[in-house]
Amino acid sequence: MGGKASCASKVDGLEVAKVAEFNKTTRMKEVILANGKSILVVKTDSGFYAVGSKCTHYGAPLIDGNVYNGHIRCPWHGACFNLANGDIEQFPGLDSLQSYPCKVKSGTVFAYHTSEPAEPVLRPMCKMSKRSHVIVIIGTGISAVMCAQTLRQEQYDGRIILITKDKQFPYDRTKLSKVPGIKWNEIKLRDPDFFHSYDIEIMLDSPVSKVRFPDRTVVVDNGKDTTLVYDKLLIASGLRPRSYGPVIPGGDLKNIVTLYNMEDASQIASQAAGKDVLICGSSFIAMELATSLKSKAKHVNIIGRSRSPYGIVLGPATGKAILNHLLEGPDGNKVRYWGIDEVKSFEGNAKKEVVKVLTMKKKAFDAQLVILAIGAIPNTDFLEDTPIRLNQQDGAVCVNKFLETSVKDVYAAGDVTQFPTEFSAKGRASICHCGIATHHGKVAAQNMMGKEMTVHQIVPFFWTVVAGVNVRYAGYGEGHSDTAIFGSLESMEFCTLYRRSNRALGIATVNCDPLAAQMADEFQAGIKYKHDYPITVLKRFPKPPVVGEKYFGFKEDIAEFATYDLRNAPAKKPTDTDNLRKKSRSVVNLND
Repeated sequence: MGGKASCASKVDGLEVAKVAEFNKTTRMKEVILANGKSILVVKTDSGFYAVGSKCTHYGAPLIDGNVYNGHIRCPWHGACFNLANGDIEQFPGLDSLQSYPCKVKSGTVFAYHTSEPAEPVLRPMCKMSKRSHVIVIIGTGISAVMCAQTLRQEQYDGRIILITKDKQFPYDRTKLSKVPGIKWNEIKLRDPDFFHSYDIEIMLDSPVSKVRFPDRTVVVDNGKDTTLVYDKLLIASGLRPRSYGPVIPGGDLKNIVTLYNMEDASQIASQAAGKDVLICGSSFIAMELATSLKSKAKHVNIIGRSRSPYGIVLGPATGKAILNHLLEGPDGNKVRYWGIDEVKSFEGNAKKEVVKVLTMKKKAFDAQLVILAIGAIPNTDFLEDTPIRLNQQDGAVCVNKFLETSVKDVYAAGDVTQFPTEFSAKGRASICHCGIATHHGKVAAQNMMGKEMTVHQIVPFFWTVVAGVNVRYAGYGEGHSDTAIFGSLESMEFCTLYRRSNRALGIATVNCDPLAAQMADEFQAGIKYKHDYPITVLKRFPKPPVVGEKYFGFKEDIAEFATYDLRNAPAKKPTDTDNLRKKSRSVVNLND
């Protein structure tokens, strides 16, 4: 797999491989450099390429990834890099790979480096040289950071201001449910020095109260009556978790919490220790929290409306297999899942702290900490009664293929949007995932600079980890009518295909990397399969599917007694604790 090579000069080149080492089954070789880092040598039909060997997102070994059409895709989270120049072209991640021109001499492959070998690459950025032109970005998530970074890479030299209600500099929210209590330094998107170096201003602890579009002003509720005038505006305000509030009796008691920011995660981690914890919800956030808290808590009870976790997204058999693995693993005896049920009411003590949870099935649970993981709502309250067009179902910002809103010079990106996509049968969708959000940030910046770039049809790629099991999801299985499961559910090495009319729409893989990356590339290329199932899947799992679930819609898998149906409640002005009008986005909010 690898070899050791010294760092030669950029004139002489670095001997990295022999041509004879490559064949139809061996297309990559990792080469360890004298500095202890490594590069990846790749053989394609067009020649040899050499790039950094680790994904710039979280360091996944790219030798385990997939090479397709001049690119290499990360096996863990789906980032995609151009082999010719190392550019990151699909996300997550902010940096490109170092690339090295290759030459073949007498059967030997030489790589030529021009900078520090194997380091991630940040493309050149400018600084501010004039303050007269201002771009304001609402939010500091990955869309916002990528937008600011791309603006400077596109040589925008005006003023850039990011506004957030968060108290920390930008960080990776997807880690909060996986490791509650994690430190900012471990999940930061960029160091504060990065923003200072490139004259990118960040206003922390500064929620936006309103935007006056005729005046092109943003009003910030930071106790100083701050008003910012913008020339162009990006709305990247993301989502917030849905809460019961007074809709359910006792819903406003203390210690009923949601997970939104680092303060919430730290509170959950500290309060769960030795306590009876109850989690409402059965999708990705809920199961990640159950996994991370089971060693700390006294008991963890999960109440979900589906028969098994992930029932809507992954299907009953896949969800049940993952749940069984969780229950059979370390501290699994402290976890219980209660499906086809939901909360009826909460009971508190004299201090107005939650102590008991009652369900529609007349079960009662002791609970000193209740975590709501029941979906999310777009942060668009400040846009109500404005010219910005919002989706009537959930309040998302509607954008066109250029990420433009209904107001001139105002763009929106990331989880807060509903955008055009060919992967949805409806032609538009809200796909809440950091890879797509990062892409949005880049496209929005380019369009602010007048480039007229469209939202590429990027294959969604999701992931989660439950009790050590790696689950990847590539594609968009909206409206699938049946599934086909290959491999062994018992040994936790399998994949599930989601199909409609014998067409594969998406795939979930469990402990079988890089299959999700391989299928993402095939979905991206629009390959039409001549057989019932993709050859790539059959190569990994030659035996016929062990399970085939057929169902149309989600009725069978959802509790039928949704007494507190927030979708049909009377419309009134939403608040953080009483959001009756907006529909939850739990189906597609997989990682953020």
